[in-house]
Amino acid sequence: MSQRDPAPMTTYAYDTGTHQLVAVWDTGIGATAQLVAHLNAATQETAGLHLAQALTRLSEAVWLSYLQPEVFDIPVAAAVGAIRRPHLPQAGIVRVEMHPVVESAHRVGRELCEVGSAGVTRAVVADVEEEMAAAGNAERGDLAGRARQAVMLTRVTPSPAQIAEADRLLHEVPMCGPGLYTQVEPAAAAVAAIHWFLAAVTVVERLARTTGEDVLEQAEQVEYFDSAVAGTVVRMAAVGRPDRTPLGIAQELLRMAVLTSRGMLLAPSEPAEDGPFFTALDPARPARCLLDGLVAGIQALAALHATHLECDFDPGCSEREWTEHARTHFDAAVREEAAARAPERMAELVMPSA
Repeated sequence: MSQRDPAPMTTYAYDTGTHQLVAVWDTGIGATAQLVAHLNAATQETAGLHLAQALTRLSEAVWLSYLQPEVFDIPVAAAVGAIRRPHLPQAGIVRVEMHPVVESAHRVGRELCEVGSAGVTRAVVADVEEEMAAAGNAERGDLAGRARQAVMLTRVTPSPAQIAEADRLLHEVPMCGPGLYTQVEPAAAAVAAIHWFLAAVTVVERLARTTGEDVLEQAEQVEYFDSAVAGTVVRMAAVGRPDRTPLGIAQELLRMAVLTSRGMLLAPSEPAEDGPFFTALDPARPARCLLDGLVAGIQALAALHATHLECDFDPGCSEREWTEHARTHFDAAVREEAAARAPERMAELVMPSA
């Protein structure tokens, strides 16, 4: 794939002992499996393995269409037709389709010809249709069911519906709950998290009477976290440019990381030959890296916030009661600040999905 997130999405495997063809995909908290078809015991082992490999490549092409909808669509009818009536070799030559999904589907169709079972073909077609429908649902912001595997990928232009859902999840739990990792795509979660992280920075800035960068340094002393991502976001937001909204910041960071994963790097001038250059995000998992850095930053800021609270609580309370009191105070303050900053995000929430 064009990016170094876990790829491909759905991996197909053939159990040579039971002759079962299985589809496996990640959900953000672990992988799940689904039986696709049971091949005849007389089927050649290599035929089953080649079919699994071809289906895996088809899944990769389908999700590439999800990642880059401006470049590739998901031609469901053409793909299904290719599986059922694939291009076959003629005089040692095979016609190649330009569209990666359609070409991958023809390859699956040719492997099904080797298997030679109408029942297996029907089962494979049904599974491929389900896979393509999942990618289509994810593109529209619906990550239910099989589409949940989209939480493992970086989409530079996240769904507005997903950003809004992530914003709702953070309003429920400003210190970030597990749903932020399992219910929304990571790029959308990161956009919303930037908004809430900057709100948390402002809250603690006021309480500690210092700057955003100083606040992060202090937070790192209270609860250690890698502040590289958080510090980058604070510095980008401090510039005050109109395009430095949470969405703009996220897209700038993600694009740089994605380009780096492809062996390219944007720079204002020619870099020194063989010199080391860095991105703020891990190119292998940019959206997750951005989200992880923001979540860690919010949680460290909450810990620092607690150290600055004046104890208007019962001094005889337990440590657990004090922790709950401090968290309630932090959550309320961050919600109030996030609401005050909301207008800066309206445009990105209503923009058309790409």
